[in-house]
Amino acid sequence: MDVSSKGHGPKPYRRELGLGLGIFGLVVISSYALSITPVAFFFDWKYWAGFLGFASLGWLWIGVDAIPGKRRRSKSLLQSWLVVGLLLVIGGSLGSVPLLLPVADSVFAALFLSLGAKAAWTYMIRGGLKYCVRCGEYRWFLRMNGELYCSKHGHKWERQ
Repeated sequence: MDVSSKGHGPKPYRRELGLGLGIFGLVVISSYALSITPVAFFFDWKYWAGFLGFASLGWLWIGVDAIPGKRRRSKSLLQSWLVVGLLLVIGGSLGSVPLLLPVADSVFAALFLSLGAKAAWTYMIRGGLKYCVRCGEYRWFLRMNGELYCSKHGHKWERQ
């Protein structure tokens, strides 16, 4: 009996479910941070300026993943854990200055929401879990220049 005649089998939804649960967890943490924020801060421009600033830093901190043979993983000072730790310490210490309290309250909500959004954008919207014909199994595919590439070996996705 030829095993290869059965095709590539069912899609392993556990990987997508795991990613979805991780993203859901980040959104829940962000929602909790938003729920304990005083309502008056939502009408303050400093809250939204801090929210956009920290959300932008969170989005940029993730960077891009490597595609073997195509592009390297982004590595810079911005992607270091030291920077994230400093951002959280600085953002949290802003709460001791009464004028900057709205900015400090936006740190956790913005950071966790942007991390979840970037993961969803990279892996679920622009990329995805697809069958790689050359690897012979399901892999995460990442988009680069309008094409999808296997995250394990850099193969271009071939539609079946």
